[in-house]
Amino acid sequence: MNDDRLHDYFVCDTAMAGRLFRCFSKTIEVDQLIPLHGGMSTSNYCAVSGDKKYLLKIYASYAESIEPSVYTFLKRHECTPEFFYYDESRKICPHPYAIIEFINGVTFGEYVSIHKRYDEEKVRDIAQKIAAIHKNVYQESGVLDSALRIKASMGDTRALIRRSLAGKPGDYISSGCRHGLEQYMLHNEDIFGRIDCDFVLCHGDMSNGNILISDDCVYFIDFEYALAESRYRDIGKFFRNKTPDIQRYITDATYAAFQDGYADVGFMLPDDWLHLARIADIPVMLGLLNREAPPTDWVDDIEHDICTAILHR
Repeated sequence: MNDDRLHDYFVCDTAMAGRLFRCFSKTIEVDQLIPLHGGMSTSNYCAVSGDKKYLLKIYASYAESIEPSVYTFLKRHECTPEFFYYDESRKICPHPYAIIEFINGVTFGEYVSIHKRYDEEKVRDIAQKIAAIHKNVYQESGVLDSALRIKASMGDTRALIRRSLAGKPGDYISSGCRHGLEQYMLHNEDIFGRIDCDFVLCHGDMSNGNILISDDCVYFIDFEYALAESRYRDIGKFFRNKTPDIQRYITDATYAAFQDGYADVGFMLPDDWLHLARIADIPVMLGLLNREAPPTDWVDDIEHDICTAILHR
């Protein structure tokens, strides 16, 4: 899919950034503010103060305080940047914002492009860190509050798909794709039962763009969509079909490295784990179409990935 944003980029200047930082520390002066236009929801900047850099992250209006809670909770796993400050008062900026450690590195997608391969050791490391996060279990799927407790139930994977098909996403996908998906749900109750057999703390948006590589270390960022869900939700997003220049580097060795890394933390994925993950990713993909006039290439790509998931086991 292309880089169309889900939420407009919020324009912040150096003067406003300085006021935001003074709420965090009276001693930090923002000398330079560099827009970082990657991402689809938040508005990110590299704030330079002397020889130090910080990430200034401005959330869309929907945001609640889930992300700082997740960063704090996961600090012991050493898989995230340091989270310094969060403010949702909207006194200076009309949106909540955070100040986070700036990681000098590249996204995992950029890392793959540079090295022209899915490095198996990196994939194994990523899988280990995902599995460590997934060791935190819940009794049901749901939206989390700032204490990382379930505040609203979400329903199982089939319920989420049916809800999407009854709304805007169902209007955009073709009748053939919709029929195939409905038939798959009708005849594969066991698959959905296995996907939803347990629920864990999920990142919620485990894409290559939310994985950073710096000094050979792996970091996860952007936890604003964290939730209690099936472990296959995160795995499905990580292995969602990429652009051809990246997808061509994913091989059987890549899948094996991920499965081995996940097992290192104590959970053995079943032989058909990749199929379960692709099915678990369907409601997430459909959710991207829950908007007015989604880009045509989004619809085409999502239809392709849905049909691939339900036709190839």
